[in-house]
Amino acid sequence: MAPTKSSPNVPKKKRSSGGLKKRKPTAYNKFMSEEMARLKAAGVEDGTARRTQATKNWNAHGKADSSSSP
Repeated sequence: MAPTKSSPNVPKKKRSSGGLKKRKPTAYNKFMSEEMARLKAAGVEDGTARRTQATKNWNAHGKADSSSSP
């Protein structure tokens, strides 16, 4: 397959000079990073086990929030 020529009348898209915009961390991201750090400090060395436990804690955290909201 031969390379195709681009049309000379179609301008190229310009890239943004700033690169990707940094997104603010969501509540989930904040919770997970804090929880992972807390579990590591508590002595849970296995990353998969920490992630699993943090996910369980997030689900319990969400249920507690939804039950307390009106």
